[in-house]
Amino acid sequence: MLAKSNHSSGTDTMFDYRDAGGNEPNYLAGSCMMVTGEAECLHFCYIGWCMLASANTMNLVERVKNILLQPKVEWPVIEPEYVSVQALYTGYIMPLASIGPVAMLIGMSIIGIEIPSVGTVRIPLPSLFPQMVVGYGLGLAAVYALALIIDALAPTFGGTSDRMQALKVAAYGATASWVGGIFHLVPALGILGLLAGCYTLYLFYLGLPVLMKSSPERSLGYAIAIMVAAVVLTAVVGILSAVFVEFPAPGKLFAVGAVAAAREPRSIAGRLRPIGINPRSNQVGWKLQV
Repeated sequence: MLAKSNHSSGTDTMFDYRDAGGNEPNYLAGSCMMVTGEAECLHFCYIGWCMLASANTMNLVERVKNILLQPKVEWPVIEPEYVSVQALYTGYIMPLASIGPVAMLIGMSIIGIEIPSVGTVRIPLPSLFPQMVVGYGLGLAAVYALALIIDALAPTFGGTSDRMQALKVAAYGATASWVGGIFHLVPALGILGLLAGCYTLYLFYLGLPVLMKSSPERSLGYAIAIMVAAVVLTAVVGILSAVFVEFPAPGKLFAVGAVAAAREPRSIAGRLRPIGINPRSNQVGWKLQV
């Protein structure tokens, strides 16, 4: 929300648009001059904010490309930048952190998971959506938690505590992992996300000495400690979000296999035949028809 104040100087009138706290809008001059009427000034400011939104989108793509392809050059560029927590979240963290959950939603509900002797199993959207929403929200909180850990460990590794710089390290350093979330589109390729995790360690290793002023010779240990913390936080997020998704029970999987058999009789599921029930375990025995 912007508040308006005006200042007169001769025949010109200047309107100063600021937020509720009296601060100028980020990346846009707070004043605009008009001669013919306030409406034109408002129009000018509206056009300015539209241009700003477009520029921020381009800046996001440019920053992702630079931090991934030339991190040694990009970290010194990031170090002196002033950015608020809100701007960093809305302009960078939130868009990138959504890649993995959305890809997982599409991959597991539309493409499906291949299960031996059963076939392709697709989890319904109503079951996956709560997990995606909860996982996304917890993931955003985990970024800030990681920043607190980075900030707290800085003196241990010869660095300087600075919470905003720590948040920048957590956000920009996690770029590779977030972009690697696209592999969840094909669940079988999800393991490739480990490669993105290895590159994330490299990004932390390069960024910590620049932003947190840690000793270069101790930066590897610092980066490994942060990476371990990130893995633990990711595991906690995964466990908590999994509570909200219901995976098919084994009986449902065989029902899915029966449907697959009806559609594709020569598939593995289509060639399974029951051979009896074990009286001790009460389990159905199966054999594969050649």
